[in-house]
Amino acid sequence: MSSKEVKPKRGKLDFLPLNTVTTGLFFLFILIIASNRNFLHKLSFVWDIATYLKLKVSGDLESVSPLVSIMFPVMRAYIVLFIFSVINSFKIKQITKLMLSILVVLINATIIIGVSRFSIVYASFPLVLLLIYFYPDYRRKVVTYSSVFFVAILLLASLTKFSGNTKKADVGGFFSLHELNAYFGGVANYAIGYDSYQKNMVNPFDKYYYFISDVTQNIPLLSKFSNDNYKTNIKFNNHIYGAGRSRDQIVPVSVAGLYHFSKYFFYIYIFILSILAFRFETKAYTTSSPVLFFLYIILAFGCSTSMMINIGSLSATLFINLVVFIPFFTMINKLNLSK
Repeated sequence: MSSKEVKPKRGKLDFLPLNTVTTGLFFLFILIIASNRNFLHKLSFVWDIATYLKLKVSGDLESVSPLVSIMFPVMRAYIVLFIFSVINSFKIKQITKLMLSILVVLINATIIIGVSRFSIVYASFPLVLLLIYFYPDYRRKVVTYSSVFFVAILLLASLTKFSGNTKKADVGGFFSLHELNAYFGGVANYAIGYDSYQKNMVNPFDKYYYFISDVTQNIPLLSKFSNDNYKTNIKFNNHIYGAGRSRDQIVPVSVAGLYHFSKYFFYIYIFILSILAFRFETKAYTTSSPVLFFLYIILAFGCSTSMMINIGSLSATLFINLVVFIPFFTMINKLNLSK
């Protein structure tokens, strides 16, 4: 007897139901964001990054709740998804609904967290995928329009970031090898990471402390177990700039693997994160909830672009989504289906 391979059933994504539960969450998330004024100072439009940079340089930025910082991407996405659903409820042509939804995504993409251009991609890419599933007949239009506008927005953000205090933007800063190394785990960063590992002479008994400090540093409550003396990003940035706490260049996960598992097993993170990326992608395409789709795609995207995210940020993203948001929205989804 021959057995047929059972393929996972693809979920049919639909808009959020406009009921008391979903509407209540919409206003709750808006209230949480609006009530955290310190966090709002970190948000700016891509053409006004200079305002944030002035506040940062002057030291006028107050401490921000790490919980709000971690929750913001999901709350932001939910607000956009709710607006998609409201637009879908209008009695207008499908193409008009699509154009209004694309406009919402583009407005959302112009809001940047600090100076992180990656936050633009992180917040927008899953939403574009959702629009493709919501409006399958207009797939090409979604891809074309969103691609053109996102390139323009990212270029504007880059020019604004690297213009500094001058009026003329420094285009060279955007395309420099230094920046490519910083954002894509380039060869230079791996070499610097290895040098920093050798210089710090990490003994086997310290690897546990580096692991705990790196993994928990951005997770609320658990961050109390983190120790600045055992943080890979501080050691790494100190090796480059001589100032580990004032700079925060991205540390490739393989470099973190050096500090955590030695030079013989540094590749463990890449292996695990690659498996997780495929697993989360599969989960995304088998769910019927647009919110869960977004969460799983974010996790898959984060794991597959681990060379662009510090291990502390990645571990916090995994923790808050797997432990808090995915169980929460799974329960909300079942509650909505039972009505």
